[in-house]
Amino acid sequence: MPTKHSSTEPPLSSARRSAIVLRAETFRPLLKSGLWLTCGLSAVWWLLWFTRIPLGIPGEWHWWRLTWNEPDRSLNLGMVVLVAAGYLGFVLTVSKRICSDSPVRQALWVGGLAFAGGGWMMLLAELAPSPARLGKAPFVLYYPASSGYFTIARHEAPEVGPFLHTYEARVAGGDVLHVGTHPPGLFLVFHSLGAAVDQWPLLRDLALATMPASFHDACELVTENTAQTPHPMTRHEAAILWLATLLVISLAAATCIPLYFLTVQYASARTAWLTAALWPLVPAVTIFIPKSDAAFPFLSMSLICGIAWLCRSRNHFTRMWQLLGGLAWGGLAALSMLQTLAFAPILLMAFLYGAWTGGLSLSQSLDDDGRQATRRNAIAAIAIIAGFVGSIELFHFFNGANLWQIWWQNSLNHSRFYEVSPRSTWLWFLVAPLELMIAAGWPVFLRAWAPLTGMPGTEAGDLWHPGSVSTAGSKWTRIVMSLGERSRTGDGERLAICCLSVWIWLWLSGKNSGEVARLWIFLMPLLLWLPVVLVSRSEQENQAKPLEGEQTPKSQAEAGLWLTAQMIACVLTVWRVSGFDFGGGVFDS
Repeated sequence: MPTKHSSTEPPLSSARRSAIVLRAETFRPLLKSGLWLTCGLSAVWWLLWFTRIPLGIPGEWHWWRLTWNEPDRSLNLGMVVLVAAGYLGFVLTVSKRICSDSPVRQALWVGGLAFAGGGWMMLLAELAPSPARLGKAPFVLYYPASSGYFTIARHEAPEVGPFLHTYEARVAGGDVLHVGTHPPGLFLVFHSLGAAVDQWPLLRDLALATMPASFHDACELVTENTAQTPHPMTRHEAAILWLATLLVISLAAATCIPLYFLTVQYASARTAWLTAALWPLVPAVTIFIPKSDAAFPFLSMSLICGIAWLCRSRNHFTRMWQLLGGLAWGGLAALSMLQTLAFAPILLMAFLYGAWTGGLSLSQSLDDDGRQATRRNAIAAIAIIAGFVGSIELFHFFNGANLWQIWWQNSLNHSRFYEVSPRSTWLWFLVAPLELMIAAGWPVFLRAWAPLTGMPGTEAGDLWHPGSVSTAGSKWTRIVMSLGERSRTGDGERLAICCLSVWIWLWLSGKNSGEVARLWIFLMPLLLWLPVVLVSRSEQENQAKPLEGEQTPKSQAEAGLWLTAQMIACVLTVWRVSGFDFGGGVFDS
């Protein structure tokens, strides 16, 4: 009797089944990350664009919303997509090869990244709604209500010598806003730019020829409004304002250079490259151009990068290099403090890390390596103090301005700020992290937060490489148990703890009750660096072969996903939130 033959599919071979399961397991973390990113970006989009929830605390401080009713908004959006695609392609292409390039070529790539990042910030701002374009800069810098640095340097005290000799008396006046709470550094920047423009007509003409249309139109409007005033705006002053704006953009973009060289001390060149590539995509940087706050991260990251190099456990610098490096670091610290007291927390981070490193080397000074490390640390410490104190005293000797006294008066004036502008400290304690999340971008915030908490779905190594899983408890247990290690990873974890501790203290102290989106910009690069350090040990322990130098389709897809998500967050925020109120904002629009 004939039998029926059923037409069934041949069973999958065990090898094929294993391959399918392996592929699913490989890309599952990528899908989880995509889900976290999508949910967070959707929430930010809804909050900023479809609600009237105040971006702050009404009656104390809030950020204004912009309307997007430009007739060319579709064209502008298309141009931003093209620019974003170009930036993404550049970053991912270089990430495939940077590990195999020479140190010189790697440095050139990082310089190119700074140039590309500056271009991204300028184009994103210039294609934004009109109030957020670069044309806002003349209003922010020229009129004294926003800061007053230009007005005083150009009109009230144009001579540097008399200005510095009388600066202590000016600060003692008790102003709690800009002049009274700042050292003279920002005024000196405008003095220097003004002198350069006055002395070199070619520089003035070049500045006038390169300013974008929105900036030129804004200068024309300011010129018209000030025509009947004692100090009408001139072409020289328009050039000064554009050069000041370019300086801020340049330093903001150049922050990725010290960020890269800090990160590469604890990770591969590829990881450092991708981490640095996120910086130009942080929304707050573009929003607050041309304020000096956007330029300060360059100095803060240079200081942290410098102290990390000077205090490495496996430091092979000669004593002469330690001496020169310490002097340079001390001079840079003095220059930073000449601009603003905001760098005091950075100096505290460096002091804690240096003291920790010095104590560790002393405790292990029985062997030859420990004795050599102790000598190097002592030389660096003495050089840093000499560079810092020497720079301050030289400034006093040549200019007659006692920075010690000025800083003390600045701190007294700042302590009275909340008497003039009361704040609900406990409310800002809750609002500050949310404001930081929007200002830095949800992907950057998530990438920083995930390694600290072991958040499900974001266990990926340094979030460029899916696969390294560890809970928050086990991660912190390993870190605490290894704080005495003299190794690259131990150095990074100690520095990370010092930075985190100071930042948490700054948050808990209530000293920045409001405006953390602007006031914490100088700390925001740490959000990019910290997760790399806090997962480096997990990567080394969980991977038979280090992933940092590998470029697989999976790792490239992960990098592309996070970069794209951060670009979306940047556009959503920069084109909706205004960092400045010109008296006619569209809050609650």
